[in-house]
Amino acid sequence: MVQAYISHGFLDEARVLFDRTPGKNVVSWNAMIQAYAERENLRRSRDLFDRMPLTDLISWTTIVTGHVAQGKIDEGRVLFLAMPERSAVAWNAMIQASCQEGDVDAASALFTAMPAGRDCSSWTSMISGYARNNRIGAAVAVFWRMPAWSVISWNAMAIALAESGDLSSAKILFDRIPEKNSVSWNAMIQGYTVSGDLIAAMEVFDRMPQLDVISFTTIVAAIAQGGDLDRARVLFDAMPERNLVSWNAMMAGYAQNGDPSSAMVLLKLLDQDGLRPNAITFVVALDSCANLAALAQGKLLLAEISLLQDELCQSIELGNAAINLLGKCGQLDQARQIFDSWNTGRGDAVAWNTTIAAYAQNGMGRDAMELFTAMNLEGVEVDDVTLLSVLASTSGSDAIQFFHSIAADYQCAHSREHFLCLADALGRWGKLREALAVILAMPYAPNLIAWTTLLSACKGHADVEIGQEAARRASELCCYSASRETHGRGAAEQAHLVADEPADLIMTTVPKFDSDVVRVLPLSKENTIVYS
Repeated sequence: MVQAYISHGFLDEARVLFDRTPGKNVVSWNAMIQAYAERENLRRSRDLFDRMPLTDLISWTTIVTGHVAQGKIDEGRVLFLAMPERSAVAWNAMIQASCQEGDVDAASALFTAMPAGRDCSSWTSMISGYARNNRIGAAVAVFWRMPAWSVISWNAMAIALAESGDLSSAKILFDRIPEKNSVSWNAMIQGYTVSGDLIAAMEVFDRMPQLDVISFTTIVAAIAQGGDLDRARVLFDAMPERNLVSWNAMMAGYAQNGDPSSAMVLLKLLDQDGLRPNAITFVVALDSCANLAALAQGKLLLAEISLLQDELCQSIELGNAAINLLGKCGQLDQARQIFDSWNTGRGDAVAWNTTIAAYAQNGMGRDAMELFTAMNLEGVEVDDVTLLSVLASTSGSDAIQFFHSIAADYQCAHSREHFLCLADALGRWGKLREALAVILAMPYAPNLIAWTTLLSACKGHADVEIGQEAARRASELCCYSASRETHGRGAAEQAHLVADEPADLIMTTVPKFDSDVVRVLPLSKENTIVYS
C-alpha cells in the first residue's frame, strides 16, 4: 500500500501510512528511502536509512546514488566504501561522479577494481569521462576493449569524437553503427554545426529517417546564428513539435542578427505552444529591448520576472541583461540597484563589466572608475572587457594614463579596440592631432571605425583640416571594400593586404599636412607617445 501511494505521487500520505505500519519490512523501508532520494529530499532519505533496522544491497545502493545525484560526492564516497557489498549501480555511480569531478584517473582505478559484472554503463561512463576531460585517445582505447557494443556505447564514442572536432573519425564510426537511433543522428548534426559545416549538417539532417525536436532545433539554431533568418524561420514554422529551446534559439537568432523586433514578436507567441519563458528567454527578450531602447517594454518584462520564483529572479544572466537594458536606456540608478542585489557575494565578472560599461556609455567616468576600484578590492578577476569599458569611460590625460596601465599593471596586450578607445578619448578632449597619431601608430591597420571615430571628433571640435583627412581615409576604405567585392577578392588576398600594413611606425608624415610631422615612438614596444 505504501508503494501504491508513492507511485501516485502521494508521498506525505505514504509516510503517514509507513509510520503507522507495525513490523515494516525491508521493501517498505527501501520504497520510502528511494522516494525521498528521487525527490531530492536527501535529509529525510538519510534519516530513514540510519534508522533502518536491517539494510540490504538496495538500501545501500539507493542512499549512495542519491548522494551522488545531488552532488554530495564526498559523502557518497564514504557510504560507498562502507557498503558490505557493492552493486554494479553503485560502482557506476562512483565512476560517473569521479569523471564529473574531472578525476578520470580515480574513475579508471574504480573501473579496474570493479569485480566481474561491468555492464554497458560502466564502459560508457569511462568513454564519456575520458572524452569530457580531453583524453580522446583513452576513450577510443576503452571503446575498442569493450566485449560487446550497444547503441549506447556507439553513440557515446560518436559523440566523443564529434565534440573533440574529429568529425572524419566520427563519420566513419557513425556509418558503422548497425542500428542508429535519434541520438546517433543528432550527435553528427550537432558536431557539424559546432564546427561550422552547415552543409554537412544539412546532409545528415536530410538523411535522418525520423526528425525530432532536437534535430530541428539544432539546425534552426545553426542557420539563425549564421544570419539566414528567413530560412531558419521557415524550418521553425515547419517543426511538428517545438519546445522552449526551439523558441529560444529562434529568438536569439533574431536578436543576434539585428532584428530584435521579430524576437519580441516571438515572445508574444510563445504561449501558443503552451510554454512559459525561462531565464534564457527573458535574457534574449531583455537584450532585444536594450537594442531597441524599448525601456517601457523592458520594465514590463522586469516586473513579470520579479513575480516569478526566486531561482529565476536570482539568475546572474538575467541580472546582467537587466543591467544592460537599464544602462542603455540611461536608468543608471536602477541598474546599480539590480547590480547590488543580484551580484552580492557572487564575484561574477560579467555583472561588474556590464555595470561599468553602463556607466561608461552614459558618460559617468567617475562612477565607472569607482566601481572598477571596488572590483579590484573584491578580488574579482579583471579581463579585457573590463579594461576596455574603463578605458572608454575615461577622458583626457586619464585615458592616456589608464591606456599605459593596461599593459604595465594588468599584463594585457593592447588590442585594436584599446587604441581606438584612446583615440576616441583624445578626440573628445580636443586633442585631434594626438588622436590621429594614435591611429597611425597602432600596430593594426586603421579600419573604417578608426577614421569615422576621428571624423566625428573633428566635427565636434570644428577641425576642418584633420576632418578632411579622416574623411578621405574613410572614403578610400569604403571604395576599396566595394572594389574588392566587385572583383571577388578572396580571404587570402585580404589577409595579405592587411599584413602589408606597417605594424610599428617610427615616424609618420600625414598626407596633406605639409607643416606638421607627427612623431610616434613604437607603441608595440614602449607604449609611449611623444608629440611635437
